[in-house]
Amino acid sequence: MYREVFEAARKSLEDGDYATAQARRDSVTELIVENCSVRVEGSSEAADCSIIVTSYRHSDQFVELLQGLKAYQRQPYELIFVNNGNETLDETLTRHLQRFKVVSPGFNYGCPGGRNVGVAHAQGEYVLFLDDDGVIALDAIERLLEAIASYQAVVVRGRVMPRTTDSHRPDHYDMGRSVCPCPPDAEGFSIWRRDVFRRFGGFDPLLRAHEGTLLAAKSYRFFGPQAYLYTPHAVMRHDFSPSTKHAVQKLRNQAKIHGYLDYCEPSWREVVRSIRSAAQTPEFLSAWGADERSQSLPTKGAKQLPISVITTARNAERFVAEYSQSLKQQTHSGFEVVFVDDGSDDGTEQAIKALWSDDARLRYVRSDPIGRAAALNLALSMARNDVCAIADVDDLSAPARLEWTATYFTRYPQASCIGFLIFTDDRPIRGFLRSPCSIRVRSLLGMPAPFPAFAFRRSAFSLPFDEDRSAGVDCDWLFRNLQASDIDGRLIPIPAVYYRLHDAQITTIRREEQRSVALNCLYSLHGRILNRDVTPFKDVIQKLSKWKPITSDEDLSRAFEYCGALHGHLKSHSYCDSDAAAEYLRSAWTDLTVRHLSGVNPPVHGVLALASVAGLRPMVRRFSSQRALRKFERDPGAFFRDMILRRLPGWHLGQRARR
Repeated sequence: MYREVFEAARKSLEDGDYATAQARRDSVTELIVENCSVRVEGSSEAADCSIIVTSYRHSDQFVELLQGLKAYQRQPYELIFVNNGNETLDETLTRHLQRFKVVSPGFNYGCPGGRNVGVAHAQGEYVLFLDDDGVIALDAIERLLEAIASYQAVVVRGRVMPRTTDSHRPDHYDMGRSVCPCPPDAEGFSIWRRDVFRRFGGFDPLLRAHEGTLLAAKSYRFFGPQAYLYTPHAVMRHDFSPSTKHAVQKLRNQAKIHGYLDYCEPSWREVVRSIRSAAQTPEFLSAWGADERSQSLPTKGAKQLPISVITTARNAERFVAEYSQSLKQQTHSGFEVVFVDDGSDDGTEQAIKALWSDDARLRYVRSDPIGRAAALNLALSMARNDVCAIADVDDLSAPARLEWTATYFTRYPQASCIGFLIFTDDRPIRGFLRSPCSIRVRSLLGMPAPFPAFAFRRSAFSLPFDEDRSAGVDCDWLFRNLQASDIDGRLIPIPAVYYRLHDAQITTIRREEQRSVALNCLYSLHGRILNRDVTPFKDVIQKLSKWKPITSDEDLSRAFEYCGALHGHLKSHSYCDSDAAAEYLRSAWTDLTVRHLSGVNPPVHGVLALASVAGLRPMVRRFSSQRALRKFERDPGAFFRDMILRRLPGWHLGQRARR
């Protein structure tokens, strides 16, 4: 019976009737798992990692895989085999292994469904999937386990190499020699956190491909692009298909299910692009490197540091469920939530109280509609702890966000604040920052830190939010406090908060007012540093802060000259460290250059003039190469991204190189 219903569900999917397909699938999913037969060979012990192999038929490759799994019959591993129709499976396993578990659905449930069945009977914190016709390298399993634990990832997939030289080699098999963000598109050689796998429903058993991609799209906003990784250090030998003809047909079949993926998770394409672009974005890779990730390593005392999470909301019923999930999944448990309901007239109050009814960490505060600034002031007055972290109700915090925050303030008790970056469905990181940066330095060209990912010591920020403002409240508050005292902190370029874009947010409905506040804050700060009226420079300030686009080489030249003047005055000004400011201004100008040249195709002589103005003489020398010139003509944006971001030598603002 189960088999017939499941096959009918697959037929509905092929016919494009996705709602019926899912209804039929859901009607038998739990029954299939509950009615599996289970055979345990050898003693059953607790395991940290459950290795799951689905088997459809006997093969020499399967026997070779079993030989490699002999070393994993004891703790911390357990071996689980899902019988998807292999009539000789029990006999083969008995011949080669002493300790294993066999789970049989009674029919061929497919790879995704079979893996779900294996997970349902697994004990480990991690579940590791292996194709039954692949051959793993000697230490491949250890490498996968090491990667997911050390990077605190949700899933890590390994490097897949063809077994035979004439086999089709898909683009996603071998992703290179470095650990990097990657969609989990090699499901048969991947390791997952079991709790996350089950929380988001596991693989969709109706799929014959892209089941890992769909699961990543469902969970992405809770964890961020750094949670989905590829490691080249774990290697499996596996042929994509037995022939070229079969490979072409397999790829065509995979493409047919894109409509179903759109139905299940409309954002899946953007999420895949975001994760993939993270692997190609120098800003992300630099931020995600070992030095910055060390900020997240455990520090003595960090677990005991109490944090007050500050949230204000009005009519946020549709957001509170996911908001609550993101806070309850935090790896740092020593926090309270001060939730100020700013006069909601929907079901916000009932929803938030129901979700936290068994958790005393939330303190619900009801007020009349008083506005964002007054609600923030009220929340801060109610906070019990000195360290406070902003968590907007429509955004989601990555699981380690509060742990990173506690670690930072414990390591650097003199710091007044810390900020992280934010990410969206289509962008793995917002901003050009490539290494940790002073908050004061960051304020030279705009918002010092993304407020949804900001944390601070309440005792250091003495000035309240301006309750007369209806937009730009956070920007105004940060600039006023920075100029009123010598407080400082760091912006760590790791994406820690999912920033939800929607029509009801202040950023959307009061965009122009926010722009005015931000620019006035910059005009005031630059006027103090330059000790003069900055009216003649307002246009260039707007372009440096990206409120107006760079449209010409002349704009870039003016921006460069202004950065030089600003840096020159900072040398004799106490606002921030001038050397750190020089590095930041250089990075900002470089980012503007890349953005401009990626969108226009200027004449060669204009670019040469630009290179001279910027003091980038290596750029001029590269034009002597015909090959380099052809590369520039094909794609100037890519040419300068490679040139500037990767090969730019150090240069000092305010000192124009000799032509």
